[in-house]
Amino acid sequence: MPVGFVGSIAYEMKDETMPLSKRHPLTVREQSAVELAFAALVLSYDHENGTWSANGLVRTAGRGNPTAEQAPLLLSALGVDEEEWTAWLERVSEILRRAPPGESDFSPAPLPTDFCPDQDRETYISSIESARRSIIAGDAYELCLTTQFRSRLPAGSPLLGDPYPFYLTLRATNPAPYCAYFHLPWSDFTLLSSSPERFIRIDRAGKADMKPIKGTVRRSPEDPVEDERRKRALLADEKERAENLMIVDLIRNDMLASCPVETVEVPGLMLIESYQTVHQ
Repeated sequence: MPVGFVGSIAYEMKDETMPLSKRHPLTVREQSAVELAFAALVLSYDHENGTWSANGLVRTAGRGNPTAEQAPLLLSALGVDEEEWTAWLERVSEILRRAPPGESDFSPAPLPTDFCPDQDRETYISSIESARRSIIAGDAYELCLTTQFRSRLPAGSPLLGDPYPFYLTLRATNPAPYCAYFHLPWSDFTLLSSSPERFIRIDRAGKADMKPIKGTVRRSPEDPVEDERRKRALLADEKERAENLMIVDLIRNDMLASCPVETVEVPGLMLIESYQTVHQ
């Protein structure tokens, strides 16, 4: 895994990057639309072959490297020197040697159930009608309405300081290819993710890959016949196919802003992917 910036860019960042974006008042917690950290040292685990990998950005002394006085302040602060790199490798190796496999100091915690939407039903229905009017009037081609659901932990809950047990429950109940636990201690920001959908990936050769998902149905693991029926019903659903085609069209349009026309292609359209708990 390469070193570099890791973190979260919120949807509200569009207000800073899109000139015509309509700004909405944000709560105090939402005012930080970007939470990033520079990971100079990365320890990654490959679940397929059971191996660990250590990567780092190491500042080496030698010909062609700027001195501390010559280098910009930011560049001189990134990475670690060779002594720090060696010490970190030794410390990580020692931890991995003595850590018993499969054991954890954390126990899963029940997830909150009292989530409340930001919009009530009347307001949300009104938003739908407003979107329809905009499309009919030609002001918009495609619109996607979303809202947020929120919950609060009780005061004094130990999970306020470390919500990692929530992540263990989320990962166990909703396993997905893109599960993630991200925590920045200095800003007290934590992100728990369990998603089967990848937004975008750009490899070292510059190839961009986007993978949208529209349409979900719960699996029936105890009844293979019913499970297959649900899978086929999802594939044949007119509404889901229309929504899937819509998002593919949007992505095609987005990619054409930076990719040559002849390089944009759809290698797989309207395909079902099956995970432990759902077909999508």
